[in-house]
Amino acid sequence: MHAFCLPGHERHLLATAAFLPQAMRHFIQEVGSYPFSSYKLVFVDELIQPRHDGATMCLASIDLLHTEDAIDPVFESRLILSQAVAVQWFGVNIYQKTWSDTWLVNGLASYITASFIRKHLGNNEYRFRLKKDILRVVDMDVGEMPPICQPGLLEPTDPAFRQFVNLKAPLVLHILDRRMHKTGTSQGLHRIIPKIILDALENENAAAVSTHSFLRMCRKTAGLDFRPFAEQWIYGSGCPRFAVRSHFNRKKMAVEMHVKQESLAYEANKDDPVSLALLRPMPFFDGQMTIRIHEADGTPYEHVLDIRQPYKKFEVPFNTKYKRVRRNTKRFIARQQAAEAAANPETAELIGVVDMSFGLGIWEDDASREEWKVADWSEADEAHMATATYEWIRLDTDIEWLTKTSFDQEPFMWVSQLQRDRDVIAQIEAIHALSRIPSKIVSSTFTKTVLTTTYFFRVRSEAALSLVPCAGAAVEFLGLYHLYKLFFRYCYDPLNREDLFKNELVPRPNDFSDFSEYFLRKALITALSQVRLENGETLPIVRRFLIDQLRYNDNSTNSFSDSYYIAHIIGALGCALVSTTPPERAELQGDHIPQVVEDPRAQIDRDILNGAIAEVDRYRDLDRVIPSWRNSITVATLEFRTMLMMANSIPGDPAFFLLYTREGNSVPVRIAAFDGLFLTKWYSAEVFKYLMAVISRDGSRIISRHVASNMCESLAIQFAIGDIKMLAKEPEPILIEEDATKPEVVKEPKKSEVDIMIKTLRKDKEIGRNVILRKTIMPMMLNHSLDHEVRWSLLKLADLCFRAVEEPLPKMTITLPPPTPVEPPSKKLKLNLSIGGTNPSAPSPRIAPEGPAAISTPVAEQPTPVLPKIVLKARDPSLAPPTPAVPKQKATAAWAKSGLSSQEKKMIDAILKRVNTHPAAAWFLHPVDPVSQGIPTYFDVVKNPMDLSTMASKLKTGKYSNRQDFADDFKLMLSNALLFNPVGTPPYDDALKVESLFNKLWKTTDDAVEKDNKAKVKLSLKARDPREALPPLRPFPPPQISRAPPPPPPVPVLAPKPVPLPVRERDLDEELLEAVDAPEDLGGDEDAPFDEDVDDLLLGSTSVAAPSPPPKIKLKAPRRPAPDMDDDDDLSHTVDDLESALWDAAEASSINKSERFKSTESGARSSPAAAPIPKIKMSIGKQNRSTTTPPLPAVGEPSSSRQHEASHKSLNRDEPATGTPSASNDHPTSRKRPSGGPDLEDASHVPIDAAKCKALIQKLSEVPYGWIFVSPVDSTQPGLESYYEEIKQPMDYQTMSRKIDRKKYSNMEEFADDLRLVYANGRKFNVASSEILDLIDLLEGIWKKEWPHMIKRKLSADAKKQLGQAIAQLKTDDVNMIFHHPVDPIALGIPHYFDVIPREDARDLSTIKNKIDKGLYQGAEQVDQDVKLMFANAYKFNGKDSPISAIASALEQTWNRLYAKARSAGEAGGNNSKKPRIV
Repeated sequence: MHAFCLPGHERHLLATAAFLPQAMRHFIQEVGSYPFSSYKLVFVDELIQPRHDGATMCLASIDLLHTEDAIDPVFESRLILSQAVAVQWFGVNIYQKTWSDTWLVNGLASYITASFIRKHLGNNEYRFRLKKDILRVVDMDVGEMPPICQPGLLEPTDPAFRQFVNLKAPLVLHILDRRMHKTGTSQGLHRIIPKIILDALENENAAAVSTHSFLRMCRKTAGLDFRPFAEQWIYGSGCPRFAVRSHFNRKKMAVEMHVKQESLAYEANKDDPVSLALLRPMPFFDGQMTIRIHEADGTPYEHVLDIRQPYKKFEVPFNTKYKRVRRNTKRFIARQQAAEAAANPETAELIGVVDMSFGLGIWEDDASREEWKVADWSEADEAHMATATYEWIRLDTDIEWLTKTSFDQEPFMWVSQLQRDRDVIAQIEAIHALSRIPSKIVSSTFTKTVLTTTYFFRVRSEAALSLVPCAGAAVEFLGLYHLYKLFFRYCYDPLNREDLFKNELVPRPNDFSDFSEYFLRKALITALSQVRLENGETLPIVRRFLIDQLRYNDNSTNSFSDSYYIAHIIGALGCALVSTTPPERAELQGDHIPQVVEDPRAQIDRDILNGAIAEVDRYRDLDRVIPSWRNSITVATLEFRTMLMMANSIPGDPAFFLLYTREGNSVPVRIAAFDGLFLTKWYSAEVFKYLMAVISRDGSRIISRHVASNMCESLAIQFAIGDIKMLAKEPEPILIEEDATKPEVVKEPKKSEVDIMIKTLRKDKEIGRNVILRKTIMPMMLNHSLDHEVRWSLLKLADLCFRAVEEPLPKMTITLPPPTPVEPPSKKLKLNLSIGGTNPSAPSPRIAPEGPAAISTPVAEQPTPVLPKIVLKARDPSLAPPTPAVPKQKATAAWAKSGLSSQEKKMIDAILKRVNTHPAAAWFLHPVDPVSQGIPTYFDVVKNPMDLSTMASKLKTGKYSNRQDFADDFKLMLSNALLFNPVGTPPYDDALKVESLFNKLWKTTDDAVEKDNKAKVKLSLKARDPREALPPLRPFPPPQISRAPPPPPPVPVLAPKPVPLPVRERDLDEELLEAVDAPEDLGGDEDAPFDEDVDDLLLGSTSVAAPSPPPKIKLKAPRRPAPDMDDDDDLSHTVDDLESALWDAAEASSINKSERFKSTESGARSSPAAAPIPKIKMSIGKQNRSTTTPPLPAVGEPSSSRQHEASHKSLNRDEPATGTPSASNDHPTSRKRPSGGPDLEDASHVPIDAAKCKALIQKLSEVPYGWIFVSPVDSTQPGLESYYEEIKQPMDYQTMSRKIDRKKYSNMEEFADDLRLVYANGRKFNVASSEILDLIDLLEGIWKKEWPHMIKRKLSADAKKQLGQAIAQLKTDDVNMIFHHPVDPIALGIPHYFDVIPREDARDLSTIKNKIDKGLYQGAEQVDQDVKLMFANAYKFNGKDSPISAIASALEQTWNRLYAKARSAGEAGGNNSKKPRIV
């Protein structure tokens, strides 16, 4: 074992850690062998927690060190450091299996630590701490604390509850140990703990201990089922409290015990179903309780009470008929003499069973009794004591419950228990019980206890503190006299013995060699400071006494430090100077209030206050010159100032505390100074700047966290004490009662104190409207170097001081270079429409010719025309055509040099990406390491190893010349796995899964690549086609519906002067996306791995033979939707005219529903194929704009009206333009639904709610970086040039909002489809950007959370009222009582009811009415279904011919009538219901 510390603390290290070898030996002997080879204890500075445990090492705070002459910190330091050694067994070597099992590991570590404390500090110290911990747990577990074990917990315990869990866990293990000992054959946890250690040494998996396995081990060891115990104490919360009364029944010769149990945790949460489910408070605790009755002869008899009910009367048999032993009997005196003659406590216990020596030899003569003013029992008390049949009764003697007990027992019985029971816990219980009934007898008893040195010093200190209730005027200040008399032993003899209170007590030089007297002395000082008059103030003599203890303190001859003793006196003096009555508000306190008569006591109080402040300041200055350990005296003086300031005894001065908050002071001093500063007006401008600088730049992380966390707490404290003025309360609204015909007026709930405080802080000029706070808090929170705890505290402060507002979308300003001036064209732009194969006099789609030629020829009389391509040109003849830019040469990648095509490269990347993310591919991600994986014979069997990372490396370096080489390596990898691993092993099974996945992916992608290669061949042939001159074209009228035979294929149209342009090679993505509407049937395999996040190669890459799509009207679009150019020059107006021509052309080419069906019927008879649709190409000046319309149905081809409507929507100028035929199908139902996205409930039956949809879009836009999806993508930005080549169906929030305004959505599912498309496009284009994918996951999570509320419908107020009245009318008749409440199978004698009727299908009128009131029904039809289900249950269980079914049938007819009336009324009144808003 090694201990380390910083330089200068070597002497302190030896005094602090010298006991650790003793602790290590104890744990090895009691628990098991030490699991490691060494242990290091390192004391460091600036540690947030007292210690941090790790394997073989513990980092401890330097605050745990103490000097050799210290007394107070020794106990706590040894407790913390001994637990650090115990954690090496439980916490490091043995760890929790899940987070919910943390209580067990921490509890076992604390439990074995307690066993060492029992040996090291004694059994009395152990039992005293045990009792104190039980009382703390019972006081804390009153309804807000969770169970110590919460199954399913996915994260560590909340830090706010961690201390409570660590405190309760060892106590639960203690009572479990006591109950295991009751079996007789079990040794309790002392047998189980070594078994856990031994199992962990033999099996590494056993080191992860769980609650379930621990309880199973306890059951096997003790032979008892501990599941009820675990449900109550481990998985449940709360602690029982018992109220017990006893009465002796002489006829039955038994003691009647009335035991009543209550659970405050359950009472606090019984009306909150959420708290009942989360906290699981126990309404009742059962088990056995051991009581001990000390009968008249002094013999204790133990009895066991089996507690199974909240209240029960127990009759405990009495074992002797002897009366109570009286004091003046010879037998009593003989027993006293025998106890005194006993040589040791064991002999005394054998002689008299109980120790009779407590208090013997105190006040034996009358003079001493008169000097101490000892009170004796009266004759009536003696007579009553003589009739008692037993001495006293103790409850829960074996500490098997975590409880507080209120026991109604006679005072003399408590005195007997205090004086004659050897157990420390029994003595503490007697002292606490007697302190609740103050009297002179009780004061004398406590004084005798303090004087008796055979009591444990903790018990003597408790008795001294319990003298405070006896020091009041009701007991004639006898307790105060006894406290003074007890403290005189540490002072010089007083000059005036007749009146002790008139003396100036000068203490003797300190001598702390007797630790028990040291702690007793401190307890007496604390008790004197707590004595109060009726007005809440301390007597002046007490305050002077405490000042004298500071003034005359002498530690020159003492071998121990008195720094903690001085700090204790300063704290007691501050407590004595503060009145316990609430101080008046600040506006009523001060020197500005005139006083008519000067109170002489006020001058005395001021003199005492000034003297106290002077003494305290003297010690603070002395501590600056000769510092105490950790500056404990300075810390006490700062806390003294804070107490007086809070009591309005001295003014609050921030400058005083600021001096001690600076760097250079010790951390405890700075913390105490900041605590005092935060109780002043710290939010002034200068102080606030200083605090923010401390938070952001202070060198101590402890100080930064403390300052940041105390900001919020101090605001709440100052609001509570009135330093922050509360806003004027708003008058409560007047409630006017009206008749029942009008809707009920709901009264607004009254604001809580928290709401009022928050509103006050936000409107305060110096807090919520503090300019410095508003300017500095956000930059500080965005500082990346800020501590996370500090940032969290600042967020809470911002939430407290500022009201949250909706953040507008971020704006981006882009400065464009000034345009190059261009001379205006000499000629006005003209629209030339050249259409080949038509009559020049025929009208255009938009511009009608002048004169009689405007009259068109009927369709029936026109011959079937040849549909050519239409070219719309609007050019500026003064501008020369732009010179094509020479593309830059790019470096050839290594894979391209090997002969691998780009499509094959994309195919291999897609397969590797999909396989790498598959769970079964974990075996194949990296090369096999025979050493680390324990398979040394691997390379003896496998000669050519292969793995996925090797294949990716070969692909990158150009080792594959074609895709077949990659497939060979992949098959080699799988064959290696199947060869080396036996059949049935996990690697063998996973290899088969990967092989199946690879086959599916290969078939899909290989077909797509083959199709792409064929397309390239066709395109190359077309590129080599000579540019032949064609005959001049003739104008042609717009396409019309014709029943004539199908026309020949269209002839390509070339410009009069064709310019040779390079033929662009079609990308594989375009081929694949064109085939998405006709996917290939893969044999019905629904598990084919198709997701939108895979490369475009896997989207619709296969197709079946289908009718060739009709020719499509292609409008070449820019790479993003064209900006609004309504305010531009004449060119923009010309563009608008051209666009108008295009819209009308599309309208002329589209077909309405009736015409399509007619053409379908005639087309089936007259034409085998449909007429193709012409292609329209538009070019305007320098700027080329093209748009592509969706495929329109051919003449004679059946299609739905929704597809026809989609063709019109595609030409809407407000929709984003795209570059593929399918891009304009904006309506969700007219295109394939995007894959992926959140799994949402279908909402095709829910009508569109524009307000909810816009609210969702607004909420998604406010997410950080959510603005990415707000507007259409600008493909001119760097990195987005190929966006519209890859994304064929663009969508964004702005487009969706316009569609909402124009009522393009008919239901919520169509809106959801467009939102899915937004995120599918984002995933597809940003497949390599994890940040964008994470953002999309976040947005989809928000959408998924809000979606149920968006599609959820609620009953209107009128419908709820009508349906509620209908249910109430069904309950008016008594004959229908069987349907009023849920069926109770036990009470009704039908235990098999839920075997026939499932519990989830059970219905009754009360349950239905409650669901209506709580708004759990979305429609009236659901109420009707539940009522009908109730009747169906009655028919099913009772039969059709039973009387119950007859009643149900009559009631059902009544319900049908009431339901029809209620639904009609509800629908009439529900149209004005206000729709909720997404927040």
